[in-house]
Amino acid sequence: MAERLRGADLLARFLERHNIKQYEVAEGIGVSAPVIVQWLTGHRAPRIDHAKALAEYTCGEVPIESWATRRNTPVKPFAR
Repeated sequence: MAERLRGADLLARFLERHNIKQYEVAEGIGVSAPVIVQWLTGHRAPRIDHAKALAEYTCGEVPIESWATRRNTPVKPFAR
């Protein structure tokens, strides 16, 4: 089964594929360029409003769900 790509990986792929600079995305969604770097390096994940703006900016290539982590992903209960 293929592993789902993280938001940071999808964003990096989007930037490379479309030859877009980090600062251009930052300006397009209303954040600073250092914030984009933090997302790309995995130091931070975008807030939900920024994740939504990023999904819109990338026409869905970086979906909101791609930023989900183990910490905020629902956990299935143990079977008894």
